[in-house]
Amino acid sequence: MKILQVAWHVDNKKLGALAFSYTGGSIVINNLIESLGKREDVYLFLGIVEMPSVSLDDFVVVQTDNVPEKLVEQYRQDAQDYKELRLKCRTYSFEKALQEIQPDIVNFHDIGQMAQRCIEICKQYDMPFVVTNHLFIGKNPGFTGYEDSQKIEERFFNNTPVELITVSIGQKNKIIKNYPHYPEHMIQPIPNGTDYVDKKKYFSIREKHNINECKKILLSSGSVIERKNHAQIVSSLNLLPEEIKNNIVIVICGKGKELENLRNLIADNGMSLHVILTGVVEPEDMPSYYAEANGYVMPSKAEGLSISALEAMTFGLPIILFYDSECIEELRDDNIVSIADERTDLSFADAIEAWFKKAWDKKYIQLFSKRFTMERMTDGYLAHYRRLLESSDAGKSH
Repeated sequence: MKILQVAWHVDNKKLGALAFSYTGGSIVINNLIESLGKREDVYLFLGIVEMPSVSLDDFVVVQTDNVPEKLVEQYRQDAQDYKELRLKCRTYSFEKALQEIQPDIVNFHDIGQMAQRCIEICKQYDMPFVVTNHLFIGKNPGFTGYEDSQKIEERFFNNTPVELITVSIGQKNKIIKNYPHYPEHMIQPIPNGTDYVDKKKYFSIREKHNINECKKILLSSGSVIERKNHAQIVSSLNLLPEEIKNNIVIVICGKGKELENLRNLIADNGMSLHVILTGVVEPEDMPSYYAEANGYVMPSKAEGLSISALEAMTFGLPIILFYDSECIEELRDDNIVSIADERTDLSFADAIEAWFKKAWDKKYIQLFSKRFTMERMTDGYLAHYRRLLESSDAGKSH
């Protein structure tokens, strides 16, 4: 099978700084593409940067620096800004890629402007395609910073429905709740997977961050932004009984727009001894954090299926999360998660307390985590591609 993958950026340092982006979405997209490339003929079209065609170990990066100079000048005259110029150039390169590669199917990992224009090109060429939605914001998310994403979602979901992959069942349900006209049969949940390998080379995070051996460590990893809702960890921790609060340390790994606000919130609430902000942690250092932690806390207001949570489970860490998290159906097991029944500080504090008091079976959680391997995710994508191609062939025969 010849597969063309389309993404804005991926987590692949071989492609250089411009194409590299260390986020959960970009990690899982890159890992999926590499995994698919080991089994099928895979090409990657990147939107973020102009570049020549590059052959990597498992896939080929499509050329995007092939727009003729005369056409660039014409686009420049037509375009009102640089973004529009870039969109015109990318859609030109995408159409060229379709003509030259002639893939069996195209998989978009974005619903942004570039993806939506390239989708229209696929329709013109009668090319089978599917769109993976890695993060859904919705109409009333309860947080700010994603207003542009909401406009993009409205345009996409109010357009003619297309075949869609979501990364969890909850994400599919959330889309249908926000856009009830969207055909449910055209949305296929395929849970994220991870190929995370424990290299068993650790340093002591207790020594690094001066954490007492008697205290339990709750870990959180990811961008420090409003959507990730780290502030509620602090406010909930403050509601715990003193004997529990004094025996817990929250370690938050990451940076983002809300880092300074979070630091001030911690100081204002006198929580500096209970919450540690590490800043960015390099990927090769994360095993040390997972290995010594006792649990993983995920209070996000929108989160498809967190890659860092899946990584945490491979180390046997239980997850603390809210009842309405998109990934709750995939993780619902009392031996895996501690669930806050309401979106309140008190309810989340109760979930933390329940985690603290429970004896968790590390091996059980590690075994459970095998449901979310990259191999299973790849199997799911390939099976879905085949179903879509069979359906497309059947439609053409009629």
